[in-house]
Amino acid sequence: LESYSLNSLWKLSSKNKLEFQNLHNFLWLVSLDIKTNKTSAQTIIENWIDNNHDFNEETWKLDILSKRLIAWISNSNLTLSESDLKYKEKFILSITKQTNHLSQNIDSLQDDENKLICCSSLILVGLAFKNQYKNCELGLSYLQKIIKNNFDVSGFPKSRNPEELIICLKYFILTKEWIKESQNQIPNYLEEIIFNCG
Repeated sequence: LESYSLNSLWKLSSKNKLEFQNLHNFLWLVSLDIKTNKTSAQTIIENWIDNNHDFNEETWKLDILSKRLIAWISNSNLTLSESDLKYKEKFILSITKQTNHLSQNIDSLQDDENKLICCSSLILVGLAFKNQYKNCELGLSYLQKIIKNNFDVSGFPKSRNPEELIICLKYFILTKEWIKESQNQIPNYLEEIIFNCG
């Protein structure tokens, strides 16, 4: 990240797919220093919004988009704290636009692991923004279907893939913690699947 100028960061091509995905999903935000990088983080996000405001097949893939929403909201101390009103409006508008795209297209996903990440993202957006709570309900309904269709009674994925178990458990726990932090009721099926998986 440091080897690029803040303004030219989003002009990179997508030749290296993994590097491209990692850059655009913003999960690297957690590695920034909160005290010194707020302005830089907000500049990078604002430049991303300016360059990717309209739908782009590569940067708006649902799995990348979902991780980006999670990273932006989960790191609000970097992404929003001490920012001006114009930036906040642009930021929230972008989250709303990306969330609408996600909620309208989540059914097109075939991969249940990615669908789980998308569900988690919808739930977080719904919990973070009062006027978006319908997305939380939508995410929870998809989450319940994923649990019912993809896990056996003992809490193991029907695919028998231990790697899938670890990834799913991570998102189940994250979702539970977000719900708990928002002081909402944690659904019983979520508590049960975490207990069974763990």
